[in-house]
Amino acid sequence: ARELEGCAAVLPASSYRDWGTVVAKFDAAGLVVKRVRTVYLDGNTANDVARVCGGSDGSALAGSVSIFVHMMGNDGIASMNSICNAAVSELGISQPFVAATTNEVDDLAAILGHAPSTATLDSCTCCVVKPHAVKAGALGAILDQVIQQG
Repeated sequence: ARELEGCAAVLPASSYRDWGTVVAKFDAAGLVVKRVRTVYLDGNTANDVARVCGGSDGSALAGSVSIFVHMMGNDGIASMNSICNAAVSELGISQPFVAATTNEVDDLAAILGHAPSTATLDSCTCCVVKPHAVKAGALGAILDQVIQQG
C-alpha cells in the first residue's frame, strides 16, 4: 500500500460560509482528516503562512479567523490544490493558501499548531466531532450546520 501524503490549506475568513462545503469536497476526494482548527492570525503570522505557501502577502488572513485544514491522502497535495482551485471558480471563494510540498505542510502545521485559540467564551460554539462522524464523511456537513446556526 502507498504511504499517504500530508496536505494542508488555510481557508480565509472571506470563505467562511463555504468552509463546510470545501471540507466535504476534501473528504469526497478520499482525503482523511488529521487536524482541523480555526485560527486567528495577526499580520506577521499571516505573512508567514503566505510565505510558506509561496506567496508574500497574507493580508487576506490577517486580523480575522481562518480555518487550518491538515489532511492525508494519496496524492494529497495535488488533490487538495485541485479542490481549492475548483472551489475558487465554483463557489467564488478567495484563494486558499495551500502547501505545495511536504516541507510546506510541516511548516504550516508548526506555525498554526500554536496559533492563538479563536475561543471567546462568549456566544461561541465548541464542537468536538467524534471519529465515527469523520469516518462517515460528515465533517463538512457538521461544519455547515454550526456555521448556519451563527
